[in-house]
Amino acid sequence: MDSEEYYRMLDLSNRRVRENNYSTKRFLLDKIDWRDRLICISGSRGCGKTTMLLQHIRAEFNNDSDKALYVSLDNLWFATHSLVELADIHYMNGGTHIFLDEVHYLKDWQVIIKNLYDNYPKLNIVYTGSSLLRIDFESGDLSRRQIIYNLPGLSFREYLYFEDVIETEALSLTDLIRDHKTIAEDITPENTILKHFTEYLLRG
Repeated sequence: MDSEEYYRMLDLSNRRVRENNYSTKRFLLDKIDWRDRLICISGSRGCGKTTMLLQHIRAEFNNDSDKALYVSLDNLWFATHSLVELADIHYMNGGTHIFLDEVHYLKDWQVIIKNLYDNYPKLNIVYTGSSLLRIDFESGDLSRRQIIYNLPGLSFREYLYFEDVIETEALSLTDLIRDHKTIAEDITPENTILKHFTEYLLRG
């Protein structure tokens, strides 16, 4: 792979990050320890994994964008190009982080990610994939190396936040059982929660 190909992918990565205009964040964004060298984020299609990656890159690498490379592995570019070569030239050009989206599109992805982890000790790798991936049991033995996070579907609390209805802190089941009347009284006087709950069940 020549430098021109690499910089084309880096430009595409930077454009994707710049054009991500979502200001609303999923709860998991602030719970991930992004310092870990190998992070897996699993979740169903459309739950916000890609947006979360782009938000993190924009926040952390805004003034040092060449350090982070975002690629989606469903890009047709990978039909004729190698992820290993791309990671290698990124590393050799001072890249410190690579973000791999839709990893299930890559054949032998576990073996490849393990090799990247082992061969580039100063490269942080974050990848996303379907919640259906057998992450712990396929070949490649990533389980001892990676930290796995699951991004579930949108909770009703998050839905109300995304719809700009109300912003509340996450509550434990114990708190809800013990103080449900007080919590409900604090929330419901100014908001028609039942109406929003019905909409949440339909499209949330």
